Amino acid sequence: MANPTSIKTVYPVIFIRQHTHKKTVNMYVSYKGIVIREALKGLDATKRADLLYAHNLLAEIKRRIEIGTFNYVDYFPKGSKRKTFGYSGSLMTLGEPLQNLIDESKRLNQSNSSIRSYKTRANRLSTLHAIKLVDLTATMIQQTFQDYIVEGLSSKYMSNILSVLRLSLDKALLDQVIRHNPLSQLKLQTLIKGQAKRKQSKAPKAPISPLNQQEIKAVLDACKYPQLRNMLTVGFFTECA
Repeated sequence: MANPTSIKTVYPVIFIRQHTHKKTVNMYVSYKGIVIREALKGLDATKRADLLYAHNLLAEIKRRIEIGTFNYVDYFPKGSKRKTFGYSGSLMTLGEPLQNLIDESKRLNQSNSSIRSYKTRANRLSTLHAIKLVDLTATMIQQTFQDYIVEGLSSKYMSNILSVLRLSLDKALLDQVIRHNPLSQLKLQTLIKGQAKRKQSKAPKAPISPLNQQEIKAVLDACKYPQLRNMLTVGFFTECA
């Protein structure tokens, strides 16, 4: 089989490789002293818009390399160099930033009660700990909090759990481990507050305990005003009071 030939495009270091039965769009970029040559799947080598997309993607990769936030497998999960460059943030699970939050509170010498509180709230999210941050979705988070509602957790406790989750995901976003925070798509506080209102409306009302005969007599005897006494007498004995 003949080796594929490379064809230059109008965009520097974006090439079209001519294979036996197809053409592929490829990019070259240097990372940690190693030249990366990757085919960009799903792009049509005959379309200028796809070549422009490849050019812009390369610019984004170069910028991330410059500022030190490039994760090879984020862009090339099945790339030929994935073993060389490792998996970096792409395999980070939710349990890691939650633990980092606890470790940071220890480093800052926060009170033992605060550290225990972080641990308790983080442990409440244990069903999500093993999920990769890049795979964590708004639907997963919402289902977890709906389970809390079914379980009967108070709105205050759920809000505390939410605050720990938000801190962890905001830090992951700041570190560019994830590209968006799935919490931004949710209104969990609305869900939590709605549950608190539902609980209030479902709370049983205290039963009305009518006065007995002795209590009625005591009230009437204590009345100094005849008109008020007459009104109360009518009310007590006609159940209108």
